[in-house]
Amino acid sequence: MYYSKNSIQTYLKEISNKQYLEHEELYKLGEKITAMKALGVSPSLSKPDLSLYSEEEQEIIREGMQAFVEFAEGNLRLVVSIAKKYNKKSSDFLNLIQLGNLGLIRAIDKFDFSTGYKFSTYAYWWIKQSISRGLTNTGRTIRLPIHINDRLDKINRVIHKLTQKTGRTPSISAIARECKITPEEVQFCLDSDYKVSSLNIPLNTEEGTEIQDLIYDAETFETSELTDKMAEVLEKFLTQRQQDIVRMTFGIRVREHCQKEICITLGISKEILESELETALGILRENCKELKNYF
Repeated sequence: MYYSKNSIQTYLKEISNKQYLEHEELYKLGEKITAMKALGVSPSLSKPDLSLYSEEEQEIIREGMQAFVEFAEGNLRLVVSIAKKYNKKSSDFLNLIQLGNLGLIRAIDKFDFSTGYKFSTYAYWWIKQSISRGLTNTGRTIRLPIHINDRLDKINRVIHKLTQKTGRTPSISAIARECKITPEEVQFCLDSDYKVSSLNIPLNTEEGTEIQDLIYDAETFETSELTDKMAEVLEKFLTQRQQDIVRMTFGIRVREHCQKEICITLGISKEILESELETALGILRENCKELKNYF
């Protein structure tokens, strides 16, 4: 959803008018929220069924809900300050704030006010997590489970770290050692990190070819015949590394691999992969007119 610049300015102006709460005020509000939670009512519930409680308990719930609203409003500036750190990743600032507000609500619900700890320190993690996961989910056509997302983020950080340290793409085993998981788990996460593309995306060809034009057509080739022909052409015109890159890219006698997997498997950088693939496809287009539309 898109929000105008005026909408953002209006929201920021509204929360700037909210009274800043001192520690003692936050503590008093926390006591009321704690009393409400002791009755089994969560602050995240907008309309609890008061008919299930006595008059005294109803009053505690009303005071607790009001305290929750005041407590949340008193921490909206914290959400904005955290959301600003993610604003480079998304032009929709208010959506980031909404994601952060969900994390704030969760933090209030989970926080133990009797500990005397500073709430903002505790809430920071919940707000940050809510924004990060929200961005991850909205950035994917197919949503991945939260634990896979978290592990994939860790793997990507490790890949970047090891690449910077060694100057080359790390192997699966090296990534696994650094992440303290098995190579199979690393491979599974990388396999899950596929980007979804439209079949109508035009390729960089003069003929205006689209991806859907390259999909196997049963009326043109039998699968085995096409695969054998491609394998024969690869062996005839390409080096061994170029053959591996083309096979893994297009799934010829192997499953299709993403760029990251190919780089890790062959131990090459993304730039080398792209250069080798472009060279290989040029050779194939020039020397095998029959399979031109497939490369």
